[in-house]
Amino acid sequence: MSDKRPLYAIPIAQRPPRGPRAVARAIAYVLFLVVSLCLINGSQFLCLPLAILPATRGLYDNCIRKTKAAFALVLVSIHGTASDQQF
Repeated sequence: MSDKRPLYAIPIAQRPPRGPRAVARAIAYVLFLVVSLCLINGSQFLCLPLAILPATRGLYDNCIRKTKAAFALVLVSIHGTASDQQF
């Protein structure tokens, strides 16, 4: 295609096919998402026994707060890797 327009200006049906690098990036993206979300959810389940005793309730709240922060970091990193960042 001799068209030198930016990719966002070309209709989707007329865009060139993606190569193996894009496929590998998509696989790594999904793998990162699944592994990180499973680790965050698993750590929340590991902190669950702390919620039973009143003396450890503060530790439980701290653990859940940290997993919420980890989830926010995953969302930001996914957004950063999925977006097109050409300046």
